[in-house]
This record gives sequence, C-alpha cells and structure tokens, in this order.
Amino acid sequence: MAARTLSVQNARRPVYSAAACAPSLPAQRRVVRRPPAPSQPRQTSARAAAPAPTVYRRPAAARAPARRRRRRHALAALLGKLMVLALCAAALFSVFDLLAQNRMLVSLGSLASGQVIANPAPAPEADAPASDGSGMLTVQAVFQEPSLPNGCEAASLATLLEYNGYSVDLVSLGVDYLPRQSFSYSGPNRYGPDPEQAYAGDPASSSNGWYCFEGPIIEAANAWLRDQGSSLRAQSETGANMDRLEKLLRQGTPVAVWFTQDYEQPRFNTSFTWTLPDGSTYTPYGNLHCVVLTGMDETQCYLADPMQGDSVIERDRFESIYTAMGSRAVVLR
Repeated sequence: MAARTLSVQNARRPVYSAAACAPSLPAQRRVVRRPPAPSQPRQTSARAAAPAPTVYRRPAAARAPARRRRRRHALAALLGKLMVLALCAAALFSVFDLLAQNRMLVSLGSLASGQVIANPAPAPEADAPASDGSGMLTVQAVFQEPSLPNGCEAASLATLLEYNGYSVDLVSLGVDYLPRQSFSYSGPNRYGPDPEQAYAGDPASSSNGWYCFEGPIIEAANAWLRDQGSSLRAQSETGANMDRLEKLLRQGTPVAVWFTQDYEQPRFNTSFTWTLPDGSTYTPYGNLHCVVLTGMDETQCYLADPMQGDSVIERDRFESIYTAMGSRAVVLR
C-alpha cells in the first residue's frame, strides 16, 4: 500500500529529461580567482624617504638654571653700565671744578645783570657816584653763583669795587686774593682756620666752603687795589651802629655787612666743628651770609644780596640780625 502510494505521487510529478533541458540553461562560466599580486612599494622622493631629524628638547628642570644665568648676566651688564655712567659723571664734575679753580667759568648771574667779569685791563680809578644825601644808593649786586657758590663775601666785595668803577674777575678775587685754608684731618679730629684770619675751605666749592669775617676780606681788597694801582682802600667799620651806617650811606658809601641767608636770627651748625690753631673748638654759623647795605629810611633797609639781588627788610629786623652777627662791616674809601 505504501509502495503504491509512492507510485501515484511520483506519477503526478512531471519527468524532465536532462538532455532536453540542457540547451535552454545558460552555460555557467567558471571563474578562476588568482591570488593578488604582492603590492609594489610606492616610489617616494629622497627627501621624504629620509628619516625625520631628531629634535632635542632640554627638560624643563634643566632650562630653569639657564634662564637664571641669563637674568644674572643681564643684571650684571646693567650694573656695569650704571657704574660707567657714575664714573663719567664724577669725571665731569671734576673737570668743572678744575675749570672753576682756573678762572675759566663765567658768572652767568653777572652776565645777566650786564656786568663784565672777564679779565679786562685794569680800569682807571674812578670816583664813586655822587650822593644826593638821601642815603639811597644805586648799587648793582654781583651774584656769587655759579662761580663761587660759597663766596658771598668775595661777591659783596666785588659789588663795592664795581660801584667804585672797577670791572672785577670774581673768581680771581675769591681764589687768588682771598686768604683761605683747607681743612685737614688726623683720625677723628678736623682742623681748620680761624675765620677771622682766613676763609675756611674753598669758596668755589658747593660742599666744602664756609666763610670768613672782615679781616680776610680787607686783606683781599687791598691786595687787589694795589695791583690796580689804586689809592682806594678797604677799611673796617665793625661795631658801627645804625646811626653810623646811615651816615656812611648819606656820604655815598655802601657798606658790606655780615648777615644771614634767610634773614632770620643766626644759627649754629653743631654737626660740623673744627679745631682752631690755638686748640679751641670752633662751631660755625649755619646760615651766615654777607650782603651790601645800599639804603636806609625810617622803616626799611635796602640790600644788594649776592644771592637774591635787590631786597628790602624792615629796619628793626635788620638791626637785630646785624647786631647778632657781631655788627661786622667793611667799606671802601
């Protein structure tokens, strides 16, 4: 029964002949896959084929000391330049100091006021301007700057000489004619002159000049006048009171007086003292000045100040300071 069933099922299926169907089927192409050929190396240029250069980078820890060394070198170079500039400045100041001592600087203040301070031929002796008896004289101040920064005494003397018709070389007057003495040192001790006998230090120095009183100024004035062949002479009027000063002014005679720079009472400089030739200790004034009294009335006094030019001060105040400074005065007759 089973076999019969199979026959019937098989009988229902169409039977195809292999030979009859063969022409209608497309012929199958046999594809032969060959193994891929080994790839050829790409041709490159010689520069591209060369190995990349090796760049050496210093570790950060090693770069820090190098930076510090560069900074030290830069700082050392800067300090060297500053030192050279300082030496040049010192040399320049030394040259100017030498020029001042050799009378090669010109007083700008005197030039501005129209005065001649070069080395002229000695002027013929001239009479002082006639006085009208009013006690008010026309006197042109000779300025101490820049030739004699600490030479107010010599500048006031030059003012008196100019008033009497002379042309004055201020530096020569203060350096060649004025008796002066430098300081000397022995251990902690400083030795210097008596200002009554000589100028203490150098009037042409801005830091090592002090002052002198009327004695050295009279000596310098008379030596200078003798060299000019003049019969005019400097005389002391130290101790003159206000009436005497006013009488001199009415006679047409200006008076160099010892005063103070700030027109205040005299002060002493206790930080700079020196030993005098007699062994005593000298304490100098800290604000001493020398000016020329040119006029006086009932309430005021008129001055030719070698630092400020023409100035005015109350008569009572002038008398107080003048008296406190020892009533020191010098005139030319």
